[in-house]
Amino acid sequence: MLVRKTAVILLIISSFIGVFSCMESALAETYVRIDRPELRGAVLLVDDLLDIGEPQVILGRQNSVYVAHDDVVKELVSDLPGSVTALAAGDLTGDFRPELLVGTDNAGAFYIYERQGDSWRRSGRARYLWEPVQMLAVHDINDDGWGDVLVLNGKGDAEIYLSWEGELYRFWRAANINHFTAADIDGDGVVEILFTSRQGQVAVLKWDEQQLVTIWENYPWGTIESLVVIDEGSRPEWIVVTSQKMLYGWRWQNDTVVTTRHFHAPELGELLSYVPGNGLLSFSPSRGASMFTLGSSSVKELWNVPDVTGEQVYPFFESYLVRDTSNEYFLLQPSDGRWKVLLGEQDITEEITLRTADGQFFAELTSAAQGLGLSLFGREPWYIIGSNGFVSINVGERFTERDNLRFPLSAAAFVDGDDLFVPIDIFNYLGWTVEVDRARQQIRFTQRWGWWY
Repeated sequence: MLVRKTAVILLIISSFIGVFSCMESALAETYVRIDRPELRGAVLLVDDLLDIGEPQVILGRQNSVYVAHDDVVKELVSDLPGSVTALAAGDLTGDFRPELLVGTDNAGAFYIYERQGDSWRRSGRARYLWEPVQMLAVHDINDDGWGDVLVLNGKGDAEIYLSWEGELYRFWRAANINHFTAADIDGDGVVEILFTSRQGQVAVLKWDEQQLVTIWENYPWGTIESLVVIDEGSRPEWIVVTSQKMLYGWRWQNDTVVTTRHFHAPELGELLSYVPGNGLLSFSPSRGASMFTLGSSSVKELWNVPDVTGEQVYPFFESYLVRDTSNEYFLLQPSDGRWKVLLGEQDITEEITLRTADGQFFAELTSAAQGLGLSLFGREPWYIIGSNGFVSINVGERFTERDNLRFPLSAAAFVDGDDLFVPIDIFNYLGWTVEVDRARQQIRFTQRWGWWY
C-alpha cells in the first residue's frame, strides 16, 4: 500500500519536473497556502540520477527511495536500516555517472548506492555522524575529477569526505555549524566551501596545496540566521542575515573579497531561500512567508502569506512547494483573492456575501443568517436570533448586546445600499466559533454546543 501511494505522489510531483528545474518563476500579487499532506515525512531531490540528460524527482520515505520518470515510478532502495533524512546525487568515482547518497536517522549514517544494470546496490561501508543527517551534497572540491561529499547532521557537526579510487576518506570536520554549502566564488572552475558557525562566523575555505585553508572570514553583528548564495552575475554573491536583522553581502573581486551590501532589514525572517529571478523568500514565525526583492540598500516586500513557516523551497511556474521544519509540505500558490467560507467541512462560499475593510471581515447579514440557520428581527437595532439566544447591533457601534451585556466587536457594522454588513466575530456570541485562516484564505464556522457564548 505504501509503495502504491508513493508512486501516485511521485507521478504528481514529476508532472512539474520541467518547472522544478526552471531558474525563474513568475510573480503573482497574492498567494495562498494549499496543504499537500500526501508528502508528509518525505525527502525530495531533483537531479539527473539516471544520467539521461534531464532531471528526475527522487523521493525518500521511511526506509525506501523511489525515482519517477516518464510516468513510471521505480523503487531504487528498500533495505535502509533507518528512515531517509537527506538525499544527494553525484559522481564519486570519476566514471561520469552519478551515485545515490542517502542520509538517515540511524546513528546519523549515510550510505552510497551505485547503479548496476537496472538495480541499485550499496557500495562501500556506511559513515556515521551519530545524529540524523540533515544535508548531503557532492562537489569536487580538489579538482581531481572525483566528487567529494559534504555532510551536516542535526547537531551541527559538519564533515567533508574526499573521494579516491572508490573510497571515501574523512578529511575535514567541524562542530557547531549552522550552514554548509559550496560555490565557485573566485571563478577558477573549482568550488570553495562556505559555512557559518553558531559563534557568528561566516567563512570561505579553499583547496590549496593538498589542504583546505581559510581564505576569508567575517564576524557580522549578531548570530547568523541565514546564508544564501546568489549565482547570477560574473561571480557568486553570498549573503547572510543576522539576529540583529543586519544583511551583509560579499563577492570575490580583483583577487579579494569586497562588501556588496550592508544594511538593516528588520522585515526579513529567520529562514531565507533565494529564488532565482524573483528574490528572497523569507519565513518568520511572526510574519509568515514574504517574497522580497533585494536592492543595494534595502528590501521590498512583494507579497505575504501569514502564519506559515518553511525550510526548503522548490519553485515551479508561479508557485512554490515548501517543506517546513516539521517535514510537512504545502504549496504557496497564486490566489484570485477570493476567500472560501466553510460551515464545518461544507463549502458555503456561494451562500454568504463577504466584504473586507481595513483587514477586517464583514458578512452581509441576510445571507449569513440563511447560511447559518439564524433568524432576523427588527431594524436599528437589528436582532439576530440563534438557537441559544439573540444579540442586537446598531450601525456604527463596535459592540453587540446580549442579555443586557455589551461585548466588543472588531469593527462597526455598516450599511451599503439595502444591505447590512456585520463583523463576522459577532457570530461568536450566537453559538458559533469563527476561525479566520489567513494563510489558506478560509473562514470556518463551527457550531459550538454549550451554554457559554
